[in-house]
Amino acid sequence: MATEESAAEPELQESPEEVEVLEEMPVALAGAKRHRRSMLELLQGKVEECKAKMEKKDEAINKLKEKEKMAKKEQEKLSRWIEDRKALELELLAAQEKLKTRQECLDKQEEERVEKAAKKQAVGEAKEHMSAAGVAMLVELKMKYEPMFNNHVDKVESVWEQLHKEFMKEILEGRLPPGDERSVQALKARYSHELAEFRHWCHIADRAVKESGVAADEVEVRVQAHYRDTTKIFIRHGYWKRPMSVPPWRVSGENAAQGGEGPSLWFPDNGEDDDEDCNVQHACDPADKRTAEDLGNEAIANYEEATRARRSASAASSISGPNTSSVSGSSTSAQPLRVGGAGNMRKAKAKHSAGAAKAGNDLQEFSNKLEHMFARSIESSNTLAKELSNQFFEHSRQELERDRAHQLQMAQQCRQQ
Repeated sequence: MATEESAAEPELQESPEEVEVLEEMPVALAGAKRHRRSMLELLQGKVEECKAKMEKKDEAINKLKEKEKMAKKEQEKLSRWIEDRKALELELLAAQEKLKTRQECLDKQEEERVEKAAKKQAVGEAKEHMSAAGVAMLVELKMKYEPMFNNHVDKVESVWEQLHKEFMKEILEGRLPPGDERSVQALKARYSHELAEFRHWCHIADRAVKESGVAADEVEVRVQAHYRDTTKIFIRHGYWKRPMSVPPWRVSGENAAQGGEGPSLWFPDNGEDDDEDCNVQHACDPADKRTAEDLGNEAIANYEEATRARRSASAASSISGPNTSSVSGSSTSAQPLRVGGAGNMRKAKAKHSAGAAKAGNDLQEFSNKLEHMFARSIESSNTLAKELSNQFFEHSRQELERDRAHQLQMAQQCRQQ
C-alpha cells in the first residue's frame, strides 16, 4: 500500500540552484540525497493524510455524539410524556371516582327523600282521620282531667302533658290504633274541634225547637245529621248547660249561672247536679252502660216531646192572645242567628285547608327544584368526565403521532448518512 501511495505521489520539482549543486556533485552522492529527500516528503505527506483522515473521523464521531445527545433528549422527552400521561390517567381515575361517589351520594339522598316522602305520606294517610275510639278516648280523658284544668294549682300545659301520656299509653297497650298517635298540640286542636262541633249541634237543635213545624221535617233531619260520636259524652257531662253551648241571645246575667234560659227543652233533664265535679265523676262511673244509639234515641225522643210541648204552648198562646212578655230583655219573635262556633270553625277549616294547600305546593315546588338540580348535577358531571377523557386521549394521540413522526425522521436521516 505504501508503494502504491508513493507511486501516486507527483514528482518533485528541483530548483535551479539545486540542479547546479547536483551537477557539481558526484553522481552517486547526488542520487542518495535525492532519495532521502523524497522519503521525507513522502512521510510528511503521509502524516498530513493521516491528520486529514483523523479530522474526518473526528467529525463523524462528533456527529454521532450529537445524534446520541439528541436521541437521549428525545428519550427523556418521551419519558416525561409517558409520566405526564400516567399522571393524567391517575387524575382521570380520581375524577371518575369522585363522580361515582357523588353519584352514589345523590342516589342515596334521592332514595332517602323518596322513602321519607312515602313514609310521611303513609303516616299522613294513617293520621288523616282519627278513629272514633280515639276521639271518644280524648274527650273522656279531657272530662276526667277537667277538675285539674279548672283549679288554680295545676298549669294547663302540665295537665295536657299528663293527658297526652295517658292517651299514648292507650295506643301502646293496643286499645287504640297506632294511627291515632298525636302530639299535645294536635290533641288540643282535635278537642277544640269536637267541642266546637258540639256547640254547633246545640245551636242547630235550639233553632230547630224554635223553627220546626212538624215532628219530622227537614230541620229535624239536619239536627240528627250533626249528631257526632262525642255528642253523647258532652251531654252526659252537662256541657249543654254551659253558656257557650247555647245561643247567646238566651243567656243573660240572671240565668248565666244555670247555663242560660232553660234548661233547653230538647236536652235530657235527669235532675243531675250542675256542679262539674259531679258530672266528671258521673262520666267516670263504670255503671253507665248506655250506647251512642241509646243516647241518640233518648235525645230524639226528648226533642219530639219538646216539639209537641212547643206546639201546644203556641196554640194556647194564639187562643189566649199575643204574649207580651220578654225573655232576658229580648223579643220572643226575634229570629235566632247562628253565631260562634260554626262560622269560626268554617273559617278555621278554610284557613287550615289554604295553609295545607300552600304547604303542599311549596313541597312540590321544592321537590321539582331538587330533581332539577339533581339532573343538572348528573349532566354536568357526565359532561366533565367526557371532556376530561376526550382531552386526555386527544393529547395522548397527538403525542404519539409526534413521537412516531420524529422517529421516522431520525430513521430517514440515518439512512441518508
